[in-house]
Amino acid sequence: MDETGFRVGIPGGERVLVPRAMKQLYTSSPENRISITIIEAVSAGGQTIPLVLVFPGKIHMESWYPKNLRGNELILLSETGYSNSQLALRWLQHFIEHTAPHEMGNPKLLLLDSHVSHTSPEFIIMAAESHIIILPFPPHLTHVLQPLDVGLFQPYKHWHKQAVLRAIQEMDISYNLSIFMGDFPQIREQTFKESTILSAFRKAGIWPISCNTALEKLRIYSQPTQPTIQPTQPTTPTLLQPITPIPTTFQGVERGLQRWKDRLPVAFSSPSRQSYSNWATGAAQVLAAGQLQELDLRAIQQQVKNSKKKRGGRRRLQVGGELRASDAHELIARKAELRAQKLTAAEARKLSQAHKQAQKQLHRAGIEARKAERLRKKSVAQLTKSGLPIPPELEDPITDPEADSGSEYESASEGGSGRGSGRGSENGEVIIS
Repeated sequence: MDETGFRVGIPGGERVLVPRAMKQLYTSSPENRISITIIEAVSAGGQTIPLVLVFPGKIHMESWYPKNLRGNELILLSETGYSNSQLALRWLQHFIEHTAPHEMGNPKLLLLDSHVSHTSPEFIIMAAESHIIILPFPPHLTHVLQPLDVGLFQPYKHWHKQAVLRAIQEMDISYNLSIFMGDFPQIREQTFKESTILSAFRKAGIWPISCNTALEKLRIYSQPTQPTIQPTQPTTPTLLQPITPIPTTFQGVERGLQRWKDRLPVAFSSPSRQSYSNWATGAAQVLAAGQLQELDLRAIQQQVKNSKKKRGGRRRLQVGGELRASDAHELIARKAELRAQKLTAAEARKLSQAHKQAQKQLHRAGIEARKAERLRKKSVAQLTKSGLPIPPELEDPITDPEADSGSEYESASEGGSGRGSGRGSENGEVIIS
């Protein structure tokens, strides 16, 4: 068992090749420097248990639990983001739960460092009650004896660095904790392979037990030697492959163009040589433009993908306490269902309000229509009484939209109740025959 820290948006150093005339080179990098602690435990058989993550803060956020993190991973909160005696006890409970059964005649050996949180009386008593033997490494020798330090944490940091650099290449410089948690399952899967775990135990000399392995490492660390320069032996030139493979990247196509650009024009005449050179230059420019457009498209797609992730990034999940990934997803599902119910209720209220507003407008229109109809009838009666002709615009009656709407509703109801075979009962029920 051991702990390691990650600075979420810091990829670390990187070697790049630049022209000799370039004195300074700047690249954009994420500004997120949040530090988190990850507690891992591996066995000499190549297995691992669900990890424990310690995040700084007091509130669990929904974006910390992506869909690909669905197991028994446990996230704890700490004001500093670092482990302490209380969190170490919680990790031991987690370890006991996932390494059961713990029997009297079958104790387990737990190797760890001598941190103060691992030597507290509560920690030792809890381990003894579960038949776990605690064996701390000698001070200042974990880099030699601790399998996690020897063979696992370095590739852990490497894959994290690759994830951050990939985000930078895709123009996503806001590499925050939510994006880190989205990449984290893949980072851990690439690191904690069974073969890698077995190799780490073997390199540390822990299993199979090998004192010579540890002593040899101590000699290497204590007596640095200057590397000896071996004389280079002349090598015989190797023949080129007769068939060039089909290039699949822009760099491969560019190398192929440059190769044939240097070889083919020798056999061409002067006009043909110039034409071929122009064609090769134009083809390289078109390929470069296409490569830039592809990079821009990938960057835009990644930004759209990350923006979708960030829509729920500020949703709170739980205040304080701890959360397993599986429990967090159940809580997220319940809250999403509650939000959907609230949204449905809000839409129903809006629909009801719109229906009432339409009824009011229809009622007002009906009042105006009935007034106009009374005035029309009155005018027709006066004209008829006076023996005057009735204008065409007064001949047709003015329809009442409110009455028409009611009749349409009644006809629709009658048509709906008339479907099928059946007879009505006295209490309004329909009895199917």
